[in-house]
Amino acid sequence: MRTINGTTAILLPLLCVAASSLSCGSDAKESVVTYGGGPAHTGVYDVVPLEKQGQLKWKFSVAGEATGAPIVSNDVVYVACTEGLVYAVRLVDGTEIWRFDARSKLYNGPTIVGNIAYIGCTDGYVYAIDILTGKEVWRFETGGAICGAPAVHDGIAYAGNHDKYFYMIDAATGQQIGRITEIFDVCCTPSVDDGVIYYPDWGGNLYALDAQTHEKIWTFEKNEDSKWFTSPAIVDGVAYHVTFDSTLYAIDTRDGSVKWTFKADGKLSRSPAVADGVAVVSTTDSHLFAVDTDTGRRIWGFDRMGVAYSHPAIAGDVVYWGSGDKHLYTLAYKTGELLWRFEAEGRVDTPTPTDGMVLFCSGSSLYALH
Repeated sequence: MRTINGTTAILLPLLCVAASSLSCGSDAKESVVTYGGGPAHTGVYDVVPLEKQGQLKWKFSVAGEATGAPIVSNDVVYVACTEGLVYAVRLVDGTEIWRFDARSKLYNGPTIVGNIAYIGCTDGYVYAIDILTGKEVWRFETGGAICGAPAVHDGIAYAGNHDKYFYMIDAATGQQIGRITEIFDVCCTPSVDDGVIYYPDWGGNLYALDAQTHEKIWTFEKNEDSKWFTSPAIVDGVAYHVTFDSTLYAIDTRDGSVKWTFKADGKLSRSPAVADGVAVVSTTDSHLFAVDTDTGRRIWGFDRMGVAYSHPAIAGDVVYWGSGDKHLYTLAYKTGELLWRFEAEGRVDTPTPTDGMVLFCSGSSLYALH
C-alpha cells in the first residue's frame, strides 16, 4: 500500500493488465461510447442536429422509471431503468433486441467499448455485458452502491462508489487492478481526456489521475460535505466542474488552478455542454445559463420550473435540454433563442442527439423524436 496525495491506493502490477489487454484485446483503438458526446463529457455531439420541430418517431416503455442519457452505438439505443434492467432497442423503430437484469436500481446507461457494455449498479456490482447477446461477461463486486457507468480507458474500467473507493478493474477479465481510498463517496462516471482520468467526490473535490501511473497529478479541494453526481466537462485544457454551492469552476487541467468561477441562482448538479467559447449549464430548479468560457460572464439565461437533472447537449448550433416542467427544449446555444419544445409524460432527463433525431428518457418511457 502507498499514499497518493493524502489518499491510500492499493495497486497491483500493471504488467498483468498489459498482458490481459494483449490476450483479450485492448480498447486503445476502439471508440468509447458514453454520455456527453464522448469520454471527455464535453456535451457536444458530432451529428446532424434536429433543428425543426421534433415529432414523435417512436416511444419505448420500460419497467419503473427510465433514467440517465440514452446511449447510441451502431444503430442500437441502450437505456437503463430504476427496476434494474438495461434494454437494447433498435434505433430505426424502437423494437427491443434484448434486456439484461441487474436486479437492482440503475441510474445511468452503459459505457460501450467494442462489443461490451459496462454498467454500474446500486447493488455494488460493475457488470460487463455482451452487446450482441445481452449476456453477462463478468461482474465485479464492490462494497457500496454505484451510481454511474464506469469510464473505460486503455483496457481499464474506472468506477467510484459509496464505500469511498475509486476502483480500477481489468476491462477484459473483471479482476481488480487497484483502488484509491477517498474521504468522501464517489458517485459519477469519470471523465477521460489525453491520458488523464478526472473524477469528483461528494466533498466537491476534483481529482486528476494519470492513467499510466495511477498517480494523482493534482487535486482541487473543497472538502464540503455535499452530494455530488457529475464529472467535469474537459475542453481545451479546462475542466468545467460544477458544485452544489451553485458555482461553476473553470479549472486549468495542467495544475488544478481556478481560472474563473460563475455563480448561478441555484444548485448545479450536472456538468455543462461546452462549444465555441460557450458553456451551457443547468440548475436543479430548471434555470439554464450560457457562460463565456474566456471570462466566466453570463451570456444568456432561460428559466423554467420544476426539478431538473438534465445535462445540456449540443449538436450543430443548437442545445437540447430537459426541464422539470415535462418539456424537452431546443435553443440556439449562442443566443438562447427558443427554437422548439416537446412535451413528455414527466421530467425530461439528459437528451442524446443523433443524426436527425434526439432521444431522451421521461417517466417510464424512452422517446425518439425526428
